[in-house]
Amino acid sequence: LASVIQDLEESPYEAIQPAQKQDTYPVSSAQKRMYVLQQLEDGGVGYNMPAVLELTGPLDRVRLEETFRELVERHESLRTSFETGPDGEPVQRIHDSVPFQLDEAESADAFVRPFCLEEAPL
Repeated sequence: LASVIQDLEESPYEAIQPAQKQDTYPVSSAQKRMYVLQQLEDGGVGYNMPAVLELTGPLDRVRLEETFRELVERHESLRTSFETGPDGEPVQRIHDSVPFQLDEAESADAFVRPFCLEEAPL
């Protein structure tokens, strides 16, 4: 597979360049809509998409938690929070690091709760 990739012509598509580092970034129209709706609904759970995984066998909780920490560290979207900017418009802030800890819930109902958009990770 590596030799096939090496023999390919250059792609006509340009790679997406990272945005310049800023304190905050504008939100997309979809993000703005969801932010405003979340504020109006007082933190509703309409956009939560919960899932349950049943594991069998022993669980290495430390390793699982570390894996999630590495994912959060690698992906900016998992370190993003939202706030109202000085002009009253929502903005997003990408944090350099955020604390992460696995939560345990007795039931799925106890797990599903509104997001606090002002705190990362969501």
